[in-house]
Amino acid sequence: MFFGFLIIFGIFSLCQYFFFCYTFLVKTKERTYIAYLAADCRRRHSRKYIGKWIIGFCVQLEFLIDNKWIPIIRYDSSHAFVHRDYIHPDGKVEKTPIIAKDFNDALTFSENDIKINWESYKEKFMKEKEKRHK
Repeated sequence: MFFGFLIIFGIFSLCQYFFFCYTFLVKTKERTYIAYLAADCRRRHSRKYIGKWIIGFCVQLEFLIDNKWIPIIRYDSSHAFVHRDYIHPDGKVEKTPIIAKDFNDALTFSENDIKINWESYKEKFMKEKEKRHK
């Protein structure tokens, strides 16, 4: 009843109401893990889901540089759209939108891209880092 009042008076849109109900009234689950691709390379994976449906995720490629884990590539669903962040050695972040049918497809694409291309991402990052130090 209370939320119906908020929708009628424009405080919540219908979409926001359903998102609230889905997120807080239905049990959401969260899973996080790290998978090593090499001794100095890992993939950090985090997702929120309800049943088989992904409602939010972050997949991040990290490299061990100077004894610190540095994020290089990050796919996530924050900022209201799915995108890839390429994090340059100087800290600048370059966002690229990802077009996918839903978060499930976007998560699958993200994981596959990192599994297949992690070496080329590392090479690109290291070349850029070397140029910056010259």
